[in-house]
Amino acid sequence: KDRGGDPFLGPDLVAAAERLREDFELAQMGPRVAQNWDRFLTAGNFVNLLVQTAPYALIAMGVTFVLLLGEIDLSIGSVYLFAPFMFYQFNEAGLSLVPCLILALLCAAVVGVINGVFVEIIGVSSFITTLGMLLGLGGLTLIISDAQPVAMPGAEVTTRTVDVTH
Repeated sequence: KDRGGDPFLGPDLVAAAERLREDFELAQMGPRVAQNWDRFLTAGNFVNLLVQTAPYALIAMGVTFVLLLGEIDLSIGSVYLFAPFMFYQFNEAGLSLVPCLILALLCAAVVGVINGVFVEIIGVSSFITTLGMLLGLGGLTLIISDAQPVAMPGAEVTTRTVDVTH
C-alpha cells in the first residue's frame, strides 16, 4: 500500500502477476518431468504408484461420502495412525495376522461409532467432534507407543530389495 493506504497495484495487475508466477513454476517443472519420462512410464513404476497411493485413495473415497452428506471428518489421520498401531499391539499379544487385522478394523469402527454418537445422538458438530477425536486419538496413540516407531508384523513377507539406479 502507498502512503495514503491505497493498494499499490490494482487487482488486474495482481492477477496478471499470479498467472505469470504460475507459468514460471510450470516452465521450471517441465524439464524435470521430461528428463525422467522414460523411467516414469514403466510397469514397475505404475505398480509402485498403485501400492503407495492405494491407502490414500481408499481413505479419500470414504471421506468423499462424508463430505457428500454435508459433514466433515478430521479424525481420519489419527485413525490411520491408530489402527495399524493396534494391529501391532494385538500381534505382540500373540495373535496371528488375520485376527489382528479384524481387531484393528474393529478398533477403527469403534472410533467411527463414537464420532457418530456424538454427532447424531448428542448433537455436537462433526467438526468439533472429529477435531477432538483427531487430537485425543493421536495423543493416545503416542502415549501407548511411547512415541517410538514399530515394525509392521507380516511386512517381511512382501519386502524385497530393488536396485535403483539414477
